[in-house]
Amino acid sequence: MLHEYEITYLTNPQITDEKRGELDASIDAAIAQLEGSIRHSLPNIRRRLSYMLNKHTAAFSRTVQIELDPAHIEEVRKVIRKTDGVLRLYVIHTPQRQSVTLEALTKALERDSKDAAAKKKEEKPVTMQEVEAGIEEALQEEVK
Repeated sequence: MLHEYEITYLTNPQITDEKRGELDASIDAAIAQLEGSIRHSLPNIRRRLSYMLNKHTAAFSRTVQIELDPAHIEEVRKVIRKTDGVLRLYVIHTPQRQSVTLEALTKALERDSKDAAAKKKEEKPVTMQEVEAGIEEALQEEVK
C-alpha cells in the first residue's frame, strides 16, 4: 500500500536556476525510479531563513507531495541528502486523503438543498397583527 508524503527541501541560493532545475529533475527521477508518483509540486520559492544555515541567510524552498511505498522513503531521504546543493530536508507522512466521487458530491448537495427547502416551508410568515399582539402582551405583563 502506498503512503502519502510531503517533502520540502531547501537549496543553496547561490546556484543558478538551470542547476536548480536539474537538481529538481534528479530528485523527481529518483522518486519515480523507486516506484513513487508525484501528486503535486510547488515551484521553488526564495525564502529568508530565521537563522543561518551553512552560512546562508536565504534559500530556495520546494515542496513535493508524493505517493510512495513506505519501504522506499528512507532511500528517497538518502538520495536527497546526498544531492549537492540541498541544505535541509523535511519529510512528513501525511494522512491519506479521501477521494470524493462526483456522484457522492451531487447526492450530498441535493440532500442539503432539499433540507434547506423543507426548512423554508416550515417557516410561517409573521403578520403585523401578530407582532402588535405580542407587544401588547409583553407590555401588559411588564405592568403587572
